[in-house]
Amino acid sequence: MSKAAALAACIAASCLLLVACAVSGHPGGLDASGCHTSSRTGEYHCHSQPSASGHNRSPSESQLQGRVVAVTDGDTIKVLDASNVVHRVRLNGIDAPEKSQPFGNASRKHLESIVAGRQVLVKSVKYDRYGRILGSVWVQPRDCPSCGKTLYINHAQILAGMAWWYRYYADDQSAQDRGRFESAEREAIARKWGLWADQHPVPPWVWRRQ
Repeated sequence: MSKAAALAACIAASCLLLVACAVSGHPGGLDASGCHTSSRTGEYHCHSQPSASGHNRSPSESQLQGRVVAVTDGDTIKVLDASNVVHRVRLNGIDAPEKSQPFGNASRKHLESIVAGRQVLVKSVKYDRYGRILGSVWVQPRDCPSCGKTLYINHAQILAGMAWWYRYYADDQSAQDRGRFESAEREAIARKWGLWADQHPVPPWVWRRQ
């Protein structure tokens, strides 16, 4: 199996839901997003798309649905909502290479290939200092037309080796997300996917200080 095929299979196994599967058929409890890591396979997946109606939402959480009209870089998108308002969304918990960095363009293109022109669900609890929504972004997998928005984009960027887990802001994440992001980064490093193919990749927060 080629490296690209192995990566695609791993992302699919980690992030997709085949809606015909029953929740009771999988070991491991569900988290607040309706997802879990299987105690049998170690795979992270979802049993239902994150609710846009408010079910299972934390008291301070807001949700946005809309179409991705621009991909600025590997961790920032623009989403047009039903009222024709454009929202800048920064993917929470990750930091992608800067445009001038090695893999900066590759990271943007990878994100673009998943979300450009697509309807997404954004779950957010705050804004950053630049006025962007800090959010967890979910989209319907392209190869599963019967699925809901079950592909977790933040996680997928890390697993593909197209972003770092942004540990500095780990406190802004749930315990579940911290665990799954750390696991995805370890997997990408071990398999030398994306930026981890570089012998000495420079984190973007270091690059920005240079």
